Amino acid sequence: MKILDQLKQTDRAVRQHEMAHQVAGGRYTGSASYDYKIGPDGQRYAVAGRVSVDYGPVTGDPRATIEKMQTVIAAALAPADPSPADYQIAARARQNLLTAQLELSQQQQARSESVPVPAERTPDEEDIPTSERSRDPRVEAYSRIAATTGAGAGSGQAILRSLA
Repeated sequence: MKILDQLKQTDRAVRQHEMAHQVAGGRYTGSASYDYKIGPDGQRYAVAGRVSVDYGPVTGDPRATIEKMQTVIAAALAPADPSPADYQIAARARQNLLTAQLELSQQQQARSESVPVPAERTPDEEDIPTSERSRDPRVEAYSRIAATTGAGAGSGQAILRSLA
């Protein structure tokens, strides 16, 4: 009966893992599907599972993309024991999040540049060292994540996976 107890424990853990993804991901996650093993009692026990997740950006709406990616990251990391695939999805969503934050920042900057600025003196471009002018910490952070994950920031769907 030790095998049966182990199968029951695995089934419970796999189902909890996938449910955590679904609850945290809400409308951005699909339903769970499972791989089963037949126990010595003839019953089916879940031994692996997966939930699809939409981690693609919201076209033309960086604010909506930021909110969506925050939800996707929370969904990917919701289980007590995220799998390597879960971490990979979270990294891809972070890439999309950073891209959206940069896009939103650029939009806000473009709007603020179109508003007349008071006559007080602001530093001239020459007053700021070249290295500081071109360095944007968000772009650097995005580049580091993109380099470490090897994944693009394009639209996509993926599977959050649990293997017991």
